[in-house]
Order: sequence, then structure tokens, then C-alpha cells
Amino acid sequence: MSDNAARPSTNPEALEIMHELSTLLDCGLDRQALQAAMELLESGVSAEALATAVIELRRKQQQATADVGVVGSTPRQR
Repeated sequence: MSDNAARPSTNPEALEIMHELSTLLDCGLDRQALQAAMELLESGVSAEALATAVIELRRKQQQATADVGVVGSTPRQR
């Protein structure tokens, strides 16, 4: 069985609607992330658990970006 056959299929129309909502609500999720989220939900993953995971991943990404900014920054001149 191929990887694509093992994954639930997401309705393209539903994906488009979710992408429009995501854009209107400024969620920051692209179509690929939305499709992955929808497939996880269709597979039975808890919506609350998925939301918690997304929030935590974003927090870690922001922290990593901030850490890189601190390491790569130059001292301010007075």
C-alpha cells in the first residue's frame, strides 16, 4: 500500500473553504498545513490536542527565531 493510499482523502472543496477561513482569521496556516490538520482530524486525532500541538510548535519556532536573532545581532551604538 502506498503512502497516499494509507492517508484519508481530504475533500478539495472543504480544503478551499478552510483555507479561506484560515486566511480571514489570519491563522497563518497554508494549504499544506491545513490539509495535514484535516487529515489528522479525519483520522480521529482530538481537535484540542491538535490545537495544543500547533500552538506549542509555533511557540518553539518563535523562540528559536528569537534565539537566532540574539546570537546574530550586533550591539547597538549609542
